[in-house]
Amino acid sequence: MKNIRFWLHWLLVTALAAALYPFPVLLRVWSNGAQWTAPVMTAALAGCAWLGMLYILLLRRQYARHPKWINGGVWAITLLLCVAGCLFAPYPARLAQVLWGILAGGCFFGSARLVFHPLEHLAHPNVFVGLCLWDCFTGFLLYLSHAKLPFVPVMLLFAANAA
Repeated sequence: MKNIRFWLHWLLVTALAAALYPFPVLLRVWSNGAQWTAPVMTAALAGCAWLGMLYILLLRRQYARHPKWINGGVWAITLLLCVAGCLFAPYPARLAQVLWGILAGGCFFGSARLVFHPLEHLAHPNVFVGLCLWDCFTGFLLYLSHAKLPFVPVMLLFAANAA
């Protein structure tokens, strides 16, 4: 049963990170970045989310004994990812780099905290309604930016959220 819970957490964390795809597209449009940045940065967000989940799952025995150390590690890695994202994001605009750094740290921190919740809370319909609203909001901002969205990833994203 624990193995199934791990894979369900992995699937849900991946879905949550993939739902952020319109935001890297928006950052690419606002900063006039290269075409490859949106899918690569979305994959990096999924990687940050997986790191956060695995950090807690690998150290859960130590968490019972030393919760302050593990929580301090979560905060330290979150800050490190924020700074690294701000410094090394491949966007030409500084604001886009800072926003992506905050998003990378947020993905790590959020997925580290999601592990503590039961799967019923993660698969709650309100979570996916929030994801669809987020996608609609960023899609609207992209529309206002006069950007052409790639059709297939956006349709797959909405289909996954609706499912």
